[in-house]
Amino acid sequence: VRTNRPFMMMREQIEEYKHNGTLVRLIVVKGKGVKLSVPCRILNIDWANGNITVYHVDEKKVYLFHLFEIDDMTTV
Repeated sequence: VRTNRPFMMMREQIEEYKHNGTLVRLIVVKGKGVKLSVPCRILNIDWANGNITVYHVDEKKVYLFHLFEIDDMTTV
């Protein structure tokens, strides 16, 4: 049985950000190469469907992104 250790470490880190309410900045690539910089807190992650729900702290809105749209994630 092979495990993807880097993926598991990333998954654990994202779950920790969610649990602690850590402020993160997502760089999200939308259609036609449009990049968004989103300062947010992670509300929920649906690993089975590949979705992440975040609260945008500046706009005070909730957004749903696909995990494959996320280009980068850093703590703020």
